[in-house]
Amino acid sequence: MTNYIILSAEIQRRIEHSLKRFLALTNAEHAVFAAKSGEILEHRGVNFGGRIISITALLTGVFNVTQELAKLIDECEFEQFFLKGREWKLFYKKITPLFILIVLFKESSLLGTVRISAEKFANDLKKIFAEENEKRQRMNIQSGDGKEEEALFDKLFK
Repeated sequence: MTNYIILSAEIQRRIEHSLKRFLALTNAEHAVFAAKSGEILEHRGVNFGGRIISITALLTGVFNVTQELAKLIDECEFEQFFLKGREWKLFYKKITPLFILIVLFKESSLLGTVRISAEKFANDLKKIFAEENEKRQRMNIQSGDGKEEEALFDKLFK
């Protein structure tokens, strides 16, 4: 069975806004918000064409491998990872257990700025998801689908 992540238009708009702000703050070339499965949920920056799909798939694979490596050496996890090449630098950061931020940048960006801005991006995304979860819970209670309502019903008639 295949699982898909579907984001509402409002959440996608807010993520897009956060990615644009991230790129402006860091001067990075490209940023990708992805599921750890490799699914690109949003990306912004220079045009890599179809290569961004492969880049994301490979880096999410690296992310997953480093998480398993952490377990082998009794480390909780590796939350972020940095690679430096001749021209390009690659960085990823775990946002939540399901999502990561991938950043491609050059010498015009500073790693420290990328790391601090990635933390800010992570906090923004966590806030977006928390607000959405709260909104859904309120909607479930109002529609009669909420567990809180079921628990109340059980207490009344036991």
